[in-house]
Amino acid sequence: MKIKLFKKREKSETPAPGMKKHLAALFARLSSNRKTIFRAAAILATMLAVAFLAVQAWEALTDQSTISETFYQIDSDKLINDTRAVFLSDLHLSEFGEDNIRLVERVRLLKPDIILIGGDMNIYGNDDYSVVLTLCRQLVEIADTYYALGNHELTQIVAVGRQIYDDIEATGVVMLNDQYKNITVNGNAICLGGLSESGANIDRYSNDIIGRVASQDGYKILMSHYPSNFDLVAQSDIDLVLSGHLHGGQVNLPYLDGLYSYEDGFFPPYTEGMFEKDDTKMIVSRGLGNSHSLPRVNNPPELVIVDLNCNINARNTLQLLSALYASEQDEARQTSRETETGGYLSRLLAEKELQREMLSQSMNPGQTGEVDGVSVQDGV
Repeated sequence: MKIKLFKKREKSETPAPGMKKHLAALFARLSSNRKTIFRAAAILATMLAVAFLAVQAWEALTDQSTISETFYQIDSDKLINDTRAVFLSDLHLSEFGEDNIRLVERVRLLKPDIILIGGDMNIYGNDDYSVVLTLCRQLVEIADTYYALGNHELTQIVAVGRQIYDDIEATGVVMLNDQYKNITVNGNAICLGGLSESGANIDRYSNDIIGRVASQDGYKILMSHYPSNFDLVAQSDIDLVLSGHLHGGQVNLPYLDGLYSYEDGFFPPYTEGMFEKDDTKMIVSRGLGNSHSLPRVNNPPELVIVDLNCNINARNTLQLLSALYASEQDEARQTSRETETGGYLSRLLAEKELQREMLSQSMNPGQTGEVDGVSVQDGV
């Protein structure tokens, strides 16, 4: 009888060649899937980050809650004393806080001598313009306020009636509908007019407001809602035009300014800033609101501040005369103490008078002023 002895087979520590290939393929697939998952997750995270930043950037570019302030300084020999005008335009029923309290406080802090409104504060077709009335009631408590019509007010008046005109006027503002007023602000004689028309309608309906303002004395300001009127107005003797209407071209492109207006198409010539032609300057406000479906991009609401100052040379001359007069008084008093004879004092006063004459000749014609009680006037 044969007995077969079976040797216990030990497990191999290394897989069979077929198993090795199978495991290698499995690990390769797992590794590839992991890389694919990581790659997909990275792409998704990047897309979410870009989308988030894009939303944030868009919100920042289209933000209309922050009011920007733009300051302009204009010097003229027609002005004697510094005067500050705050110019608002194109509110279109926008509100900055309840009852526009943030806007009103900004205006109040600027301490204007006069407040000017350039029209389009309402939206045509919306019969509730109480936002405009509430704002006007507050502005007149800060300074004398003057209001020129824009196309939205004018269209409402023509289509519905003059109720909006009467309601705004009842708040205490002075309405200038193709009219002008001669006013005195800080001792400056100013003729302030409001032009309601544009284009061909100027000849038909404006009652020659441009010519009537140009014929007045003093510094002449014309509120003309449409900046396209500038070329025509610049042909007359008007010093400053204040306009709005184009909302800064809706989209403000760096180095290119406004992109579009419904009247002028792409890249209109006057969307914001100050322009000069002949002896006439025009300041165009981007406005405070919007009435279009196209949003304002990179184009925040704007409050315009115009500092009207007397001519720099004339101011310097008046300062020199003031210093000269003080020096003259000091030297005269000193000399009177040192000598009992009046000859030297007379010669000194004569010399000083001659110097004063020479200085006053450097002033612009018509410039007047008072220096420590001494009236200085030249060219009149």
